[in-house]
Amino acid sequence: MALGSSAPPAKKRKAAASTDEAESSSAAAARAEQPEKRALRERAKCPVAIAQRSQRVMSQRMFMVDREDTGSAENLASVFKVLGSTGNVYTVEISHLPSCDCPDFAKGNSPCKHIIFIFLKVLKVPLGSTVWYQRALLTSELRAVMDAVPAAADVAVAPRVRAAFLKATGSTRVEEEAPAEPEDKSADDEGKRLSSIGEDCPVCFEEMSEAEHAANGLVFDLSDGGCGKPLHAQCFAMWSQTARAKSAPATCVWCRSAWKATPKPNADAEVGYSGGYLNLAELAGVSRERDTSSYYQGINWRKRNRDYD
Repeated sequence: MALGSSAPPAKKRKAAASTDEAESSSAAAARAEQPEKRALRERAKCPVAIAQRSQRVMSQRMFMVDREDTGSAENLASVFKVLGSTGNVYTVEISHLPSCDCPDFAKGNSPCKHIIFIFLKVLKVPLGSTVWYQRALLTSELRAVMDAVPAAADVAVAPRVRAAFLKATGSTRVEEEAPAEPEDKSADDEGKRLSSIGEDCPVCFEEMSEAEHAANGLVFDLSDGGCGKPLHAQCFAMWSQTARAKSAPATCVWCRSAWKATPKPNADAEVGYSGGYLNLAELAGVSRERDTSSYYQGINWRKRNRDYD
């Protein structure tokens, strides 16, 4: 080394470099082991207002019209089309930050009842879970929810049904007649009817009861090669009309076989719009008038909730 040079010996330089590399590796490992941070503050318990919304979800009739998985293995996300209690169709995204395009959510009420419907009735998250009322989810929570999805929750993903629904945003008139409950009571058809009493309807995810069966409130897939499984007659009318309005074939929600049914006069049923949203109230057989019996009727309630569905 030259006289007066301040450069460290080669051995010391190598030792220092090795130390820096080791420290960098340790820091990277420490960062990798750090737990994921929730994007928004965690709720330790369910707020009263959200608990009240969950009660409305249990008492009001809503439907899942469509589902599309939009995320990836690393970034899970699914988009659901939900037909609300007055027939408006809203878009719910279940991701790290669950969202909905309804007026309630836009006013800062998260989760709205449409998000709660997806969590509790479609994805079957237990009511006692802390996940469904959070404003933000961890990856582990989101993965657990998606991995536990029952098979019935995937029935709306059929491409032709989804395509018919999306095209309906450009139409205000239903041109084809709605299929009604099959009236073929032959022995062959009776033999194909499978008992599903107590199971959930694949469209509204409400339990199918013995009373509904006795009152002809259920329809069955009686097509050749069909599965014979039932669903609510009202739910099937909505499901099939959404597809048939744009020339998509009416199929069984369970097995996708062509639906065997007799036509029912319904030429006046309309695909309309309400408050800027696609409205399928007539097709679904639901009222456009909101049932407010389960809402809190306090001061200024009507002003705060006039846009809610």
